[in-house]
Amino acid sequence: MAAEFIGAEDSYLFRHALMRDVAYELQLPRDRAELHMLVIAAFEDTHGDRPPLPVLDPRSTGAWHRHSLDPFAAELAAHAELALLAGGTPHQRDVCRLYLHRAAGHALDGFQNVAAETLWAKLADYYDGWKKLECMRLAAAPLADTSRHAAAIERLEVALALARESGDRMSEGSLLADIGSAVGSLGRREESISQLEQALGIARAEDDIRTQAKVLANLAVRHVERGEYERGEELDLEAIKLFQEMGDKQREARVISNLTNVYSFSGRIEQAEKTCRKALALAREIADKRVMGLALSNLAGLLEHQGQFEHVEEYYREAADLEHDIGNPASESFTLGKLANHLMQIGALEKAASVLTRAEDSLQGRELPEMWYITRCRRGIYLAMTGDAAGARKAWDDGTAGLTRLQRTNYLRRAVTEMKERCSQAGVPPLE
Repeated sequence: MAAEFIGAEDSYLFRHALMRDVAYELQLPRDRAELHMLVIAAFEDTHGDRPPLPVLDPRSTGAWHRHSLDPFAAELAAHAELALLAGGTPHQRDVCRLYLHRAAGHALDGFQNVAAETLWAKLADYYDGWKKLECMRLAAAPLADTSRHAAAIERLEVALALARESGDRMSEGSLLADIGSAVGSLGRREESISQLEQALGIARAEDDIRTQAKVLANLAVRHVERGEYERGEELDLEAIKLFQEMGDKQREARVISNLTNVYSFSGRIEQAEKTCRKALALAREIADKRVMGLALSNLAGLLEHQGQFEHVEEYYREAADLEHDIGNPASESFTLGKLANHLMQIGALEKAASVLTRAEDSLQGRELPEMWYITRCRRGIYLAMTGDAAGARKAWDDGTAGLTRLQRTNYLRRAVTEMKERCSQAGVPPLE
């Protein structure tokens, strides 16, 4: 039998983590830092060079531009942090900021909310002044996006105190705007309006057009909740004008889509449909799949309301597919839920079951409790219609209890209305 020889590169393997750690610690700090930077350089060489540092300025209209290294950004940020600990050079600090920022943006872009919150908070430690405050504000966004509004407010209020202490009025206005939005999501409408109006006053004094537009759009939502549709329309139109002046077509399209609801809720269905189609056309123009999905979902709902069922299922499915493509499970599951309700309404129960399963699957492993509870309510309605009284009761109680805990009274009211309509249609007792 021929002798087998093992090359030096193949023989130098760490058979135990302790051996690896000892070998690592035996390296001089400068050499350890260099090794970590070499790892980063190797990734950059094989993935199209170093990506640019994203714009942090909240007033910027710049969109997030993905890079092939973004999926590895958190790992590269960890290498940069270790290099910084061992070396401590300004260049290593800059590289650490770069990859922390890209990792945070990538996590937010992919709805990895826990990671996004952690990474933005960590990045805040690498900045001072308004950039630190902006990172703290961004760290709260994933909390609000996952219905953890109280936790978001707590984080934002820490940043707000720092902004006031340093006399940073622009950051104060931006933070107050986000606090007002989160407070409104907890059902504290009057407090929300008060804070949003304070934020608007500061934004106008500081000539912060972006925060002004954001606040106007949020105030519109609050006034519509009050049933003040005329005021909501005025605020939305003012916000749209400002976004147009900034050239921010993405947010313009989003607010136009919100305006659809103002017209729909106030009974102006024809105008609502016209506005919805306008939002859809603008979204298609800028290839914004997020707003396209929202507008298609709204359009399906409007056609359904008018009894024009021909394209309802098609539009709901197209919207859900777009939302799936961009990795937005919250919107995808919500659209699928509306489709399921439509299918139950027209008696297509087998299709409804499949759609509900897809909605549930889209939420697996996601921190989106609000959407999960809405979906559980609709699962309960389906089970009631198909004769599974025990399963219906369990799913319905799970969903309504969750929405009550989250103080999402608007969704709870909608669920109760749907439940009564579908149960009456099926001739079964309501789930009350």
